[in-house]
Amino acid sequence: MPIMIPNEVLENVLKRKNIYEIPKPTAILTASRPGTGKTVTTQAFCIQTRNTAFFCKEESDLAQQRLKFTSQGQLPSMKDYLGFYASSTKDEEKLELSPFLGDFAFKVPFASEFNGRHFTIGTLGNLIAQAELNLRLGKSPVIDNLGVVRRLKDGCFANILSYFSERSYPNAVLFFRAEPSQLWQRMYDRGKDDPYTRERDKPILGESPESIEWKTHLSKQPVGIEEMKFFSHLVVDTSNPNKKSLEDSINECVEKIVDYVISRSRQRDELLYRVDETGKVLGAVHYSVAHQKGREGIRHLAVNTFVYRTPEGKEILLELRKKVNRPGIWCVPGGQVTYQYPSLEDYRRLLAELSLDIASSLTMTKEQLASLEARSRQVSVERAVYESIEREISEEIFNKAPIPKDMKFKEVYRVAKQTRPEDAEFEIMYETVCQGPFQPGEEVSELRWFNISELRIDISKNPEKYANSLRIQLENLK
Repeated sequence: MPIMIPNEVLENVLKRKNIYEIPKPTAILTASRPGTGKTVTTQAFCIQTRNTAFFCKEESDLAQQRLKFTSQGQLPSMKDYLGFYASSTKDEEKLELSPFLGDFAFKVPFASEFNGRHFTIGTLGNLIAQAELNLRLGKSPVIDNLGVVRRLKDGCFANILSYFSERSYPNAVLFFRAEPSQLWQRMYDRGKDDPYTRERDKPILGESPESIEWKTHLSKQPVGIEEMKFFSHLVVDTSNPNKKSLEDSINECVEKIVDYVISRSRQRDELLYRVDETGKVLGAVHYSVAHQKGREGIRHLAVNTFVYRTPEGKEILLELRKKVNRPGIWCVPGGQVTYQYPSLEDYRRLLAELSLDIASSLTMTKEQLASLEARSRQVSVERAVYESIEREISEEIFNKAPIPKDMKFKEVYRVAKQTRPEDAEFEIMYETVCQGPFQPGEEVSELRWFNISELRIDISKNPEKYANSLRIQLENLK
């Protein structure tokens, strides 16, 4: 692990080595602008906390040197990768690629940075693999600075959170911030000993924190990152308003991080699809953020199922909730759709439909790639919806046993609904026929057949016995 903590502070930080412990392996992701002290603080956290592992920019560089893959399993040369665009020097012909060379879709800058500091397809994929290995070994990896603006906007950050959630690892997101004047000073000081950084940052820093260049930069990239509001996270403010010593300020931040990560290690906070009122996918949102009490809910995808006893559809299966939301009420089986990243198989299947392979896709135009990427996201959503149906049915009415092979699902309707202020959904309703036998899952205390005509009457007389959404669902049932 490269140590970036100042030497005069490191000795005091090391005195507190291994004084904390995270009870369960947790994936820890950081997000920030440059100059917030994020790397220094998270390294101190790792030094002071047992069973942690730190991955940052230097680790990415080392990982990149080990990566050697093309469509046949080896890293392509810049020329092979970019095709005829590699020899172009015209700005209008520069291309931003989004190939799926791993389990993630990452945007890659053009030519000059292809083999440089910002080649993220392979390096991030390699880091995720290393992080997962550490999780399996019982450690909590800190993956440094995945939450920069571009990675939050293009879905990369959500894809990685989804990757760990799918493998049942809890996650903790840390967002670091500092006052703009302090950010400017830190970035300026950092460039004193690093010519590359100095030249890179000069156009945005100007001569002072009051410069036009710096103010213009802040207007484009504010201290707060808008997309962070959709992810459960801890804000770590390194501004040090009380003028404490550097080591005291770092230790104070570390203590807050430890408390937060411990609390997150005990939670299951799924990532959901954030959508608008038409069901269009806008991005991802943590379950806890989408359902914050006292706040307007953030609309997300949900699936539910009418399970009929016979094809005539006169009787419907309801479950009596045991643990979720309002226990002791009747509702149909279903739940939220968990967010899934576009997989390599999704991408390969789409290429096959177009009679292409990965190698030939690398010379596609920007418009073709954008279309392919949009379609791949659509395919991943469709896959997530169907897998969520099968998972909820299996868990709730078959106690996690496989569902019968002849149990087929047909879409009935789609509708935006909000039965409580904090619970806004876009519901996709399916129907199926199955006579059982059933076995209630751990969140269900009873399963019972209801005559639909009699059920409508009882809901009007005794609405407290049923989920708020059931009346709406029956109204949409033709």
